[in-house]
Amino acid sequence: MNLGKLGINGMILIGILVSISSILVSVMSMVNGTHTNEENGETTNYKTTWRLINAILRTISLLMIVGIWVSVTFINKTSVLSTDFTWRLIIGTTIFLNLASAVLNWVNLFVSWGKGPGVHIARIIIETLNICIGLIQFWSYCTKFMANAKQQGVTDVMNKNPMYKWPMEFLHGKNLKTTTSALENTKRNMQATATAQATVQATQEASQKSSPNKDFGKRQRRRNPPKKRKKKQLI
Repeated sequence: MNLGKLGINGMILIGILVSISSILVSVMSMVNGTHTNEENGETTNYKTTWRLINAILRTISLLMIVGIWVSVTFINKTSVLSTDFTWRLIIGTTIFLNLASAVLNWVNLFVSWGKGPGVHIARIIIETLNICIGLIQFWSYCTKFMANAKQQGVTDVMNKNPMYKWPMEFLHGKNLKTTTSALENTKRNMQATATAQATVQATQEASQKSSPNKDFGKRQRRRNPPKKRKKKQLI
């Protein structure tokens, strides 16, 4: 799969779908975990099918976040996820969460689970952890999608999204804010200056267009002064 052709938004959307699918698979694994082998009659309390699907989904999610990091670091230079260095930091750290989740599920796949109450408890703990990770991944992908679509820096997102701010500050430290290169700051200052100059110029042009009408009115009043009313003489 050529991840570059998907674009940042394409990879983020795939990550969102994979996160939702993984959560649903974990729920199904907790509800329907018992499986009996018809050939030898052996019973397991942790179905291989659900474990395999979850391992594949977690691997896809890992590939998507790696693809996003590569894109914002080396390919795409216009997205806010690229120009904001703090977004790069967050995306890079998210790779480790996805990697740990994928490794956990592949290890879980190759564990030979049997039957008994201990297996039920282990399955519930593992799948509950999978659901929590899936929710974090879903929220993380959605936040990046909105930030990329609206070109929002980390500072804007942290101020407007406290539910995302807390876990990010827990992972990266407090006072997360937008950081950009000196070149990017220069570009933004130049754009702001150009915008201000254009606004002033437009205001001056509008003022010049309205001034002839005012002058014409003054000239008319000078040529045709208002007639004074004659006072009536009292008899």
